[in-house]
Amino acid sequence: MPRKRESNQIQIDGKVAYVYFRGKDAGKFALIDSYNEDMIKKHL
Repeated sequence: MPRKRESNQIQIDGKVAYVYFRGKDAGKFALIDSYNEDMIKKHL
């Protein structure tokens, strides 16, 4: 089972975004939509 990254899912302008609190990506967020959701998850 892959280890889940610590993140918080929030809404920005009606879109889902993931905000990371730990690691080199702490404080960064990425907007998620139905088209690129899987692609963004792979690159975060």
